[in-house]
Amino acid sequence: MIPMKKSEILDRWTILNMKVRLDDRVRVEMSQYDQELQKIIDEATVFPMLFIKTLCALQEANSKIWVLEASLRQEYKDDPLNTGEVTDVELAKRAKLIREHNKTRIKAKQEIDKMFGENQDFKVDHASQ
Repeated sequence: MIPMKKSEILDRWTILNMKVRLDDRVRVEMSQYDQELQKIIDEATVFPMLFIKTLCALQEANSKIWVLEASLRQEYKDDPLNTGEVTDVELAKRAKLIREHNKTRIKAKQEIDKMFGENQDFKVDHASQ
Protein backbone atom coordinates (compact mmCIF):
# COMPACT_ATOMS: atom_id res chain seq x y z
CA MET A 1 0.00 0.00 0.00
CA ILE A 2 1.18 3.54 -0.75
CA PRO A 3 2.33 5.39 2.40
CA MET A 4 -0.47 7.67 3.49
CA LYS A 5 -1.13 9.96 6.43
CA LYS A 6 -3.39 8.49 9.08
CA SER A 7 -6.10 11.02 8.27
CA GLU A 8 -6.12 9.87 4.63
CA ILE A 9 -6.24 6.20 5.64
CA LEU A 10 -9.16 6.87 7.97
CA ASP A 11 -10.95 8.99 5.37
CA ARG A 12 -10.59 6.20 2.82
CA TRP A 13 -11.64 3.59 5.40
CA THR A 14 -14.89 5.46 6.15
CA ILE A 15 -15.68 5.62 2.43
CA LEU A 16 -14.85 1.95 1.85
CA ASN A 17 -17.01 1.10 4.85
CA MET A 18 -19.99 2.40 2.86
CA LYS A 19 -18.91 0.95 -0.50
CA VAL A 20 -18.46 -2.56 0.85
CA ARG A 21 -22.18 -2.70 1.67
CA LEU A 22 -23.00 -2.23 -2.02
CA ASP A 23 -20.13 -3.98 -3.77
CA ASP A 24 -18.62 -7.18 -2.40
CA ARG A 25 -15.56 -6.73 -4.62
CA VAL A 26 -14.40 -3.96 -2.29
CA ARG A 27 -13.81 -6.45 0.55
CA VAL A 28 -10.16 -7.10 -0.38
CA GLU A 29 -9.28 -3.41 -0.31
CA MET A 30 -11.35 -2.97 2.85
CA SER A 31 -9.41 -5.70 4.65
CA GLN A 32 -6.13 -3.89 3.89
CA TYR A 33 -7.54 -0.70 5.38
CA ASP A 34 -8.91 -2.64 8.36
CA GLN A 35 -5.33 -3.73 9.12
CA GLU A 36 -4.13 -0.13 8.89
CA LEU A 37 -7.02 1.00 11.09
CA GLN A 38 -5.96 -1.48 13.76
CA LYS A 39 -2.44 -0.03 13.77
CA ILE A 40 -3.85 3.49 14.11
CA ILE A 41 -6.16 2.42 16.95
CA ASP A 42 -3.18 0.89 18.75
CA GLU A 43 -1.42 4.28 18.56
CA ALA A 44 -4.52 6.18 19.67
CA THR A 45 -4.59 4.71 23.17
CA VAL A 46 -3.27 7.99 24.59
CA PHE A 47 -6.36 9.92 23.40
CA PRO A 48 -9.04 7.27 22.78
CA MET A 49 -12.18 9.39 23.28
CA LEU A 50 -10.97 12.26 21.11
CA PHE A 51 -9.95 9.75 18.44
CA ILE A 52 -13.33 7.96 18.49
CA LYS A 53 -15.29 11.24 18.39
CA THR A 54 -13.18 12.53 15.50
CA LEU A 55 -13.47 9.26 13.56
CA CYS A 56 -17.25 9.35 14.06
CA ALA A 57 -17.38 12.95 12.79
CA LEU A 58 -15.39 11.90 9.71
CA GLN A 59 -17.70 8.92 9.10
CA GLU A 60 -20.81 11.07 9.49
CA ALA A 61 -19.54 13.76 7.11
CA ASN A 62 -18.57 11.19 4.49
CA SER A 63 -21.92 9.43 4.89
CA LYS A 64 -23.85 12.66 4.35
CA ILE A 65 -21.71 13.53 1.32
CA TRP A 66 -22.25 10.01 -0.03
CA VAL A 67 -26.04 10.32 0.24
CA LEU A 68 -26.11 13.74 -1.42
CA GLU A 69 -23.81 12.68 -4.26
CA ALA A 70 -25.84 9.49 -4.83
CA SER A 71 -29.02 11.57 -4.97
CA LEU A 72 -27.47 13.79 -7.63
CA ARG A 73 -26.61 10.71 -9.70
CA GLN A 74 -30.07 9.30 -8.91
CA GLU A 75 -28.43 5.97 -8.13
CA TYR A 76 -31.12 4.46 -5.95
CA LYS A 77 -34.73 4.19 -7.06
CA ASP A 78 -36.04 4.13 -3.48
CA ASP A 79 -34.09 7.27 -2.52
CA PRO A 80 -36.52 9.84 -1.04
CA LEU A 81 -34.39 12.61 -2.57
CA ASN A 82 -34.87 11.08 -6.01
CA THR A 83 -37.84 13.08 -7.28
CA GLY A 84 -37.01 12.92 -10.96
CA GLU A 85 -34.81 15.36 -12.82
CA VAL A 86 -32.51 17.45 -10.65
CA THR A 87 -33.09 21.12 -11.38
CA ASP A 88 -30.28 23.67 -11.35
CA VAL A 89 -31.67 25.11 -8.11
CA GLU A 90 -31.73 21.68 -6.47
CA LEU A 91 -28.23 20.95 -7.77
CA ALA A 92 -26.97 24.20 -6.22
CA LYS A 93 -28.66 23.40 -2.88
CA ARG A 94 -27.09 19.96 -2.72
CA ALA A 95 -23.68 21.25 -3.81
CA LYS A 96 -23.82 23.79 -0.99
CA LEU A 97 -24.72 21.05 1.51
CA ILE A 98 -21.89 18.87 0.22
CA ARG A 99 -19.49 21.77 0.71
CA GLU A 100 -20.67 22.23 4.31
CA HIS A 101 -20.22 18.53 5.10
CA ASN A 102 -16.82 18.64 3.43
CA LYS A 103 -15.80 21.39 5.88
CA THR A 104 -16.60 18.99 8.74
CA ARG A 105 -14.66 16.24 6.96
CA ILE A 106 -11.59 18.43 6.49
CA LYS A 107 -11.74 19.65 10.09
CA ALA A 108 -11.83 16.03 11.31
CA LYS A 109 -8.88 15.10 9.09
CA GLN A 110 -6.90 18.08 10.41
CA GLU A 111 -7.71 17.06 13.98
CA ILE A 112 -6.42 13.53 13.24
CA ASP A 113 -3.25 15.00 11.73
CA LYS A 114 -2.79 17.05 14.90
CA MET A 115 -3.37 14.03 17.18
CA PHE A 116 -0.65 12.04 15.47
CA GLY A 117 1.75 14.93 14.85
CA GLU A 118 1.42 14.76 11.08
CA ASN A 119 1.55 17.72 8.71
CA GLN A 120 -1.87 19.19 8.07
CA ASP A 121 -3.06 19.86 4.54
CA PHE A 122 -4.26 23.39 3.97
CA LYS A 123 -5.91 24.58 0.80
CA VAL A 124 -5.41 28.25 0.08
CA ASP A 125 -8.59 30.25 -0.67
CA HIS A 126 -10.72 27.11 -0.75
CA ALA A 127 -14.41 27.15 0.17
CA SER A 128 -14.03 24.11 2.41
CA GLN A 129 -11.53 25.82 4.74
